[in-house]
Amino acid sequence: MHLRTWRRRAAADDTSSGGASRSLALQQAEPQFFELWQVAVTPEDPQFERWAALESEQLEIGRRRVAEIERHVPLQGKDVLDVGCQWGATCIAIAQAGATSVTGLDVEEKLMEGARVRAREQGVEATFVHGFAETLPFPDASFDAVVCVNVLEHVRDHEQTIRELLRVLRPGGRLHLDGPNRFSPWWFARDPHYQLVGISVLPPGIGEHYVTRVRNFPSYDVGTFPVAQVIERRLKANGARIVWRSLDSGRPKLLGRVAANAKSALWPMFVFVAEKPGTSGS
Repeated sequence: MHLRTWRRRAAADDTSSGGASRSLALQQAEPQFFELWQVAVTPEDPQFERWAALESEQLEIGRRRVAEIERHVPLQGKDVLDVGCQWGATCIAIAQAGATSVTGLDVEEKLMEGARVRAREQGVEATFVHGFAETLPFPDASFDAVVCVNVLEHVRDHEQTIRELLRVLRPGGRLHLDGPNRFSPWWFARDPHYQLVGISVLPPGIGEHYVTRVRNFPSYDVGTFPVAQVIERRLKANGARIVWRSLDSGRPKLLGRVAANAKSALWPMFVFVAEKPGTSGS
């Protein structure tokens, strides 16, 4: 994931109001990390304060995210991989939750360098590795748990990514996988990365043309939005057992399968927790 893509993914988590004080807040809270971060992002960026506002919240967002993950994926005493870890905030929270080892992976070395600085500054141990979700640089059965958050719409191949996420899991290990639903009216009205209408359903080539040539953005860093039902089928086809799915929460029981299918297709975000068959040796 390039730094441009980090901005798009961070924007999907945007709950802040920004403001000129947010870069100062980030600098005061994480001075060593901020020194590297501001060079990577560049203060000349017209949205610098927005990115600073977003980044100043990431450690807290990571802690909340990990609390949700732990409801279905045990982390304490486990070897955990975070695929698409960005600047390492979720990895830090996983380490603070008591994981035995934490490994973060992303596609740009600058992000990994920043994540190492951030982890040291927060007093936790974590390993950060440059690599791609479709070709994870780890042996089979390396981890007890794998986390993959806000990543699927940025990879080139959903099927290959799922195979790799499951390959590196140990038998009995669990995968937490989420993504934005392609056909959700929510994203059609306002894409989470560029805040544009309609681009969430476009093929990558057409989306890139529209975003860069018509709307004059400098780049387009999104592939194909995933579809929840397709991702679930691919997880099962690769031998995983679905332990929990967010789309079951709050399902109107009286409407049955019709309501379930509609929610699966149209709900903005989906989360699957999948377990690899076998017995954990840890």
